[in-house]
Parts: sequence; C-alpha cells; structure tokens
Amino acid sequence: MLIFGGTEILPGDLASALLQNNATEENLATMRAQLGLDRPAVVRYAEWFGHALQGDLGSSLATERPVVDDIVPRLRNTLFLASYAPSSRCRLSVVLA
Repeated sequence: MLIFGGTEILPGDLASALLQNNATEENLATMRAQLGLDRPAVVRYAEWFGHALQGDLGSSLATERPVVDDIVPRLRNTLFLASYAPSSRCRLSVVLA
C-alpha cells in the first residue's frame, strides 16, 4: 500500500513514462485507458488487492507474463533463506553463549 501510494504522488504517470517522446495527448489517453490509469487510484488498488487475494497478481509490463510465473521459481530460494537465517542464528547463539 505504501509503494502504491508513493507512486501515485510522483509527478507524471506510467503512460507518459512508457511513451516518452511519442507522448501525444491521444496516445496518452489510449495508454491510460489500457493500463486503467483513467480510473481513481482507490478503485485500482481495491481491484488489484481483490485479485491478489485470489492469487492473480497481474501481468508484468516487462515480460508480458503473469507476475506469479516470475515469482514462483524464486520462491523456493527465498523460503530457504528465510528459514535458514534464523535457525543458523539460533545455533550460533547456543555455541557462543
């Protein structure tokens, strides 16, 4: 929620960043409609959050694939590190204490 709110207060929007020098008013309006930026931020966040609760995190703009497909392969290593770090800290504290 913090990141979403933070990006909302930045100047410009994603449509103008993606189009850069090709940003005519017509192109910007079309891109904003495609990305859903023409709707209020609260509505967009509520819609995204509802989909996220169902496991749909949306599509990546970079790869045009579902975000879940990019996250799942990395999840195994993340979970390993998240469990290994505290357990190793506990073993180390027992040895040093």
